[in-house]
Amino acid sequence: MIIKNNSNANQALRQSQINTGQAGKAMQKLSSGLRINQAADDAAGLAISEKMRAQIRGLDQAAQNAVDGISLIQTGEGGLNESHSILQRMRELAVQSANDTNNLADRGAIQKEFNEMTSELNRIGNQSSFNSKAILTGIHGSEGEVLTTHSIPGHHGAVRGLYKVSVDPTRFSNGDTLSIDGYTFTKSTSYPLGQEEFNDLPSLRNSILSHPDLSKSYNVQVGIMELQLEQRTGKETSTLPQVMEFRAVDGSSSGYMIDVIRNGRSGPPPQSGKFELNEKDIMPLIKGDIIKVEWISDISFNNKSFELSFDPHATSMWGGVVNSFAEVVQGINNIASPYTSNSHWSGSSVTIQENHPYEGTYKQLKLTRGGKEITLQIGANSGQSIQLDMNDMRAARIGLTSTVKGEEGFTSERVVKNREGNRDAEYALDITMQSSASKAISKIDQAIQLVSSERTKMGSWQNRLDHVVANVTMSSENLQAAESRIRDVDMAKEMMAFTKSNILGQASQAMIAQANKQPEAILQLLR
Repeated sequence: MIIKNNSNANQALRQSQINTGQAGKAMQKLSSGLRINQAADDAAGLAISEKMRAQIRGLDQAAQNAVDGISLIQTGEGGLNESHSILQRMRELAVQSANDTNNLADRGAIQKEFNEMTSELNRIGNQSSFNSKAILTGIHGSEGEVLTTHSIPGHHGAVRGLYKVSVDPTRFSNGDTLSIDGYTFTKSTSYPLGQEEFNDLPSLRNSILSHPDLSKSYNVQVGIMELQLEQRTGKETSTLPQVMEFRAVDGSSSGYMIDVIRNGRSGPPPQSGKFELNEKDIMPLIKGDIIKVEWISDISFNNKSFELSFDPHATSMWGGVVNSFAEVVQGINNIASPYTSNSHWSGSSVTIQENHPYEGTYKQLKLTRGGKEITLQIGANSGQSIQLDMNDMRAARIGLTSTVKGEEGFTSERVVKNREGNRDAEYALDITMQSSASKAISKIDQAIQLVSSERTKMGSWQNRLDHVVANVTMSSENLQAAESRIRDVDMAKEMMAFTKSNILGQASQAMIAQANKQPEAILQLLR
């Protein structure tokens, strides 16, 4: 008999520890309700379960995202519902004004209400927002947001001809003469020079400008061995200057080649186009905003288009990057160079003006802030999204106002408010005459159709998102059930295992006691 190592007790102890461990695991599963509480319980099952959990939580959030999208759409559609009501009233006013039983005063009163209705369309468009996001300005649409500008087109007219003539006074001897348009000037070395004498280019210029007829026709500048003659306002003509040289020694004569820098043209005085911008209509911009600049002409060849990118931290305008309203204006000017001149500032407003002889080249300056469609994440994974293309629904976009002075069918003065402040920024449809009121009815019909089309689009989005919510909710439920089968515990089965481990644990403890008593029998041999 062995007493130093009680192998029976050791075996019973080992089995007791196993049974206790198994009972502990079973108790953990029963208390948590989970079959997998740690990776050791089922490594592969845990990995699968965690992926499913990510999908489930993603789907739950996607459903909430879709609900938020529906709320956004309902907000925009609510604004357009009121816009529809306003358009119906505007059409009613136009129909009323188109009736010749109204006199001028009646139509003036109708026009005032019409103007206010148009301003309200702009207010609804500007202030309809969801979580601070503008919905009806076009900033969240593919066509972008049309920024308010004011274009006053100029018109072509007379062009001041500009000509260059190469003249070398050192080739002239005393008594030689130079004639311009028949008026003669003589080379002389006397001092002081007479009124019609010269000995170098500066003195020749002075003599020309002191001549009563030539000084009215030309402004004269001198360069290196050249005279520059520019026709004065009111003296424009397509006829080139006549410059002749006469030699006193032999009476010979020769004509000078005229280098035409700018052809002259007679006609009425030209009118420079003016294009006004107000900082409140353009700013604020945020980093990354794109402004599309369009100079629009009656001749498509002259049209110019360019994009400016806003970055408040940019240190240079390289590549069209601008950091302030002043640089936006400079960029607009640079695009149209040399057609436009430097800008004229007045407070927060600036006017860009056409240069001579380009008056009347452009009829409109159009600025569009690049839009970005609203993206709704409606799935649990990357790329599972839809885009909402929400167009500009303000008056200018739907054809009810103009930013170009003198455009046919619109008022002669700006009477419609837009964006910041109590400023009249746009021209309204003119309904003060029967003919213009009749044409306005057609334009309002087109606007009603545009708003209807936008509302139809919003309604289809909302119906689609209702199905999205139902789909992702069902997917989440099904995935939750699948994940439960992997991770949740079978309570009945686990109770069986717990009961078994508990009974075996009690039995092993009893066997340990019995095994510990066996060596006591050896003591009987020592008596």
